[in-house]
Amino acid sequence: MVEPVVEELKNGIRVVLEQEEVNEQKIPFFPHTVQDLPLAIRFAEQKEDFLSKSESWGLRYVTAMWLSLICMIPFDLARFDEPDVPSESLIANRLDRIGKSYLAYPGIERESAAMLLARLYMRTDMLSRVPNHIDWAVQRIQQGANTFEVIGIMHIAAIMMKAGGAGLVLPCIDRFRGLIEVLGSTDTSTNLLTRNLTKDTIVRKYRIKLIVRLAMCELPGKPRRVNIQNRALVLPVTGVEMENEYMDSEYDEAIPESIEEVIEQLINGVQDQDTAVRYSSAKGIARVASRLPEAFSDEIVDAVAALFSIHGTSVNDNTLDLPPAAEMIWHGACLSYAELARCGMISASRVKDVVGWICKAGHILRSMEYSASHTNIIQALSFDVRKGAHSVGSSVRDSASYVLWALVRAQSVEILSPYLLEVAVNSINTSLFDREVHVRRAASAAYQEAVGRTGVIPHGIDVLRATDFYAVSIRRNAFLVAAPQVAVFAEYQQPIIEHILKTTLRHWDPKMRILGSQALRVVCDVDLGALGPRVVLELSSRLRSIDTNEVHGALLSIAEISKAFKERGYEDERLQCFKQLSLLPSTTFQKFRGEMIVEASCYLIAESISLTAVNLTPGDNAPDWRYIILDNGLKHQSEAVQAAASAALSVISGFMDCAKEVQAFVQEFQAKNSSPVTQSSISQVLGALAYDKFDSGMLDAIDCLVGGLTKSPKPWGLHAHYLLWNPEGYMQLFLQGSETIPSIQEGTLDLGLTSILGLAGKGAEKLKNVERITAAMKVVVDFIALAPTASSASKYVESFLGHRFPRVGADTAEALYLLTQTQDLEESDELEALLLQTTWINIDEQTRGEKAKEVVALLHAVIGE
Repeated sequence: MVEPVVEELKNGIRVVLEQEEVNEQKIPFFPHTVQDLPLAIRFAEQKEDFLSKSESWGLRYVTAMWLSLICMIPFDLARFDEPDVPSESLIANRLDRIGKSYLAYPGIERESAAMLLARLYMRTDMLSRVPNHIDWAVQRIQQGANTFEVIGIMHIAAIMMKAGGAGLVLPCIDRFRGLIEVLGSTDTSTNLLTRNLTKDTIVRKYRIKLIVRLAMCELPGKPRRVNIQNRALVLPVTGVEMENEYMDSEYDEAIPESIEEVIEQLINGVQDQDTAVRYSSAKGIARVASRLPEAFSDEIVDAVAALFSIHGTSVNDNTLDLPPAAEMIWHGACLSYAELARCGMISASRVKDVVGWICKAGHILRSMEYSASHTNIIQALSFDVRKGAHSVGSSVRDSASYVLWALVRAQSVEILSPYLLEVAVNSINTSLFDREVHVRRAASAAYQEAVGRTGVIPHGIDVLRATDFYAVSIRRNAFLVAAPQVAVFAEYQQPIIEHILKTTLRHWDPKMRILGSQALRVVCDVDLGALGPRVVLELSSRLRSIDTNEVHGALLSIAEISKAFKERGYEDERLQCFKQLSLLPSTTFQKFRGEMIVEASCYLIAESISLTAVNLTPGDNAPDWRYIILDNGLKHQSEAVQAAASAALSVISGFMDCAKEVQAFVQEFQAKNSSPVTQSSISQVLGALAYDKFDSGMLDAIDCLVGGLTKSPKPWGLHAHYLLWNPEGYMQLFLQGSETIPSIQEGTLDLGLTSILGLAGKGAEKLKNVERITAAMKVVVDFIALAPTASSASKYVESFLGHRFPRVGADTAEALYLLTQTQDLEESDELEALLLQTTWINIDEQTRGEKAKEVVALLHAVIGE
């Protein structure tokens, strides 16, 4: 074709594509008369290079879509064939050839080609060719067609089954079933391309679609009559006899035996690793159940409920220990529940079980730090399983909200009335306190649906006004603004407090614990005199927990409640908050991630300290605030901890003379061996003290700080930094010195790493300082991730796991578990199970040593020694 014509054609195609993108498909407005068919075919059959170029995908797409429209003309295609022409020149064969030539493309032209071929074979004059087409499809898959072509083939079959219905499918049902079986048995193929087909998400998704649509063609043609609240699918039937007659006539014929296998494949599909496959399987389960009698659909609901227990291992009474892999199964089960509920397939007798799994499904261990006695109540609405440095489960919580939304849409108020308050409370808790914005919005939508559909939710409109789509979209607003607005209602107040205490304050994310503690304060402000002391009493029991996250959340919350007591003038209750620090074991500050505990403790001191608290004697259960602030806070390397300690000491300096402390700080600052970290910490605290309460230390502090500036003036001369820059000189210096640099011998780098590893790992059993041991352990575990030192580092792990300090062994086990999660080590399941199931804190030293040897042996096997 002429170049200008080609460019104009491309511009026209671009207009069509842009119009379709912003509005809707405009192909039906294309010319589709009988005279257009030969013209469109001749254009598509051109051998011009521009039509086969990758950038011409839009032209191919529009051409195939145009042909898919024209081929639906209501005349026999054979009437357009000239007499005595070879078979390859027949109109039907030419259309078939054009469509199949586009199937292997990765772009959207494959979709238009699938539409062309599906519409071609759904013509009444082409039904006789459907068996040959299916045989061709099976042959192409077995011969090793690429993934894109297989997706196109499956797309054709899906369209034919959906639009053609039983009239097209049933005569060729064995062939269609053979196509599905070929797709499911490609794992054993000798062809590499065919063998990898089932690894593709879209292939598995289309296979599920074909299974469902084939089953729908075999089952009775009408869905079971169900009454869905406020939107009945059919007009009401008058008379019990008429309804029974309808039901009997609908299910006179036996249910095909293949349906049981279909249900099994769909149940397996909802456990797939990809969301698209799980969702397609869930919709398929609901559609198949709608064609079955109620007794059969109840069995399907029971099969879905059984999925929740697949990975659940009972470790205590009503306690489930779930691995991260359970997320996919729980998500698929929730999607199945939701689709069944949306279609009205969950009978009244099964509603209790559904609400039970969604709203209070036993207990779960949220991370490896929890023992059997430290568990959290779990629902599908709060499914949040720790996996390495993050967690999984947001998709489960989202789909659980979908279940509640679907239930209140489909079930009557009479059936739901025993569970409505529970559904409302759990939806509100999730919409207010979930970490992910999409989950909060989904839970808010479920609550809104319950309020609108039932009309019996307590204070529904008022609560909905505070927790609408926009109110819960910002996490801080949901926690600190919406939560207290809902807590004023008695039905929601106690559940909100319990959710914060049992879930939010134990969350793996420190930011969630901080926000949760602040939310607890504003919620308790509703009735601080009654709620505050009771909450503090419950939180104080957590200060001796072995879980760092739990202790951190408790300290933050007590500090926030103390802040509220201070604002209201409740000094006695505030003093009790300060005394709770005496329950905190001193060893907690040396734990793994102990900096959070030190910082939270300093914050609690700053908010709860008073003149009475400063003057307490050891006999009054007074905590040792000097040990927390001076020995742990100010000497810590973290700037955040130093700032918290400085703020706490600043408050204390308003109640007592800190001149002696200032003198000690000055001496330590001026010492020859004083480190920059120490000097930085002392500088912060000297600048934060309340010198208006005592005058004797101000001059010493000023002299100390000024002396620190004048002692090393050069680092402060940033205004002269341009004198040091010589863009030409440094290159010359590198060139001159390159000849004098000795070459690094092979293996020298590995030798250096081994030396560093030896310094960290040797003699660990002789060390007495827990912080030093923990730091050395972190170095050794990190070196396992390096190939040159993995073998050597794994040998040192035994001394840390079996250390005489149980806390060291527990921290080492946690560090190793995080390593297996972040490094994706192969065949590490047995190692992870041993690390998780061993209670390193409670076992004796001999057993701990034996377990350490088992871990090291498994570790050697994992790293391939």
